[in-house]
Parts: sequence; structure tokens; C-alpha cells
Amino acid sequence: MRGKVEITHDILQLCANEPKKRTHIMYKANLTYEQLNDYVSPLLSRGLLAKRHGHREPTDCDKVGGHAYYITTEMGRQVLQDLAKAVRHVNSLFNKPQAN
Repeated sequence: MRGKVEITHDILQLCANEPKKRTHIMYKANLTYEQLNDYVSPLLSRGLLAKRHGHREPTDCDKVGGHAYYITTEMGRQVLQDLAKAVRHVNSLFNKPQAN
């Protein structure tokens, strides 16, 4: 079972290179609609994800027709780097030294 850290990482990683629709995030991150909402809202409010209309700059997508897209912000990219660093440190605790 994945925890909050893994799911957060998955969402930020999915949206890191190009904007993604909610349904794409939901299916690729293997989340239900409710789970997706539980993660996307705090990521948006804390500035780790940005909501965009199409591939343009952030807008109020709810007032503009068309699909909303989500992209990882610079702050979100920093969190991804920090998570990767933490995972490397944790993994190093359990790696057995190589015999020469």
C-alpha cells in the first residue's frame, strides 16, 4: 500500500514535464476521484501544483470553458528533489556493502 509521500511524489512527477488533465493524473497515479481531490487541493493551495487552462499561463479555469490542466510548479519541483534525496538516504540504510 502506498502512503501519502508516494502518492504526492507520483502526482508531482506526472505533472512535472507537461500539464496533465485530472483524469490522466487519476488513472496514471491509480487514484479514485475522491483520493485525487484529497491530494490536488492541498497541492494547489500550497503552491506545489498550478491549475491552467490548456497549456497557457494560470487562469481561473472554472470561469473559462475547456479543460483544466495541472502542472508542477518550481516549488513542487524542489519538493520532488527533496523527496528523491530522502529516498536515497533511506535506501542507503538498508543497502548491504558490496564484498570485494
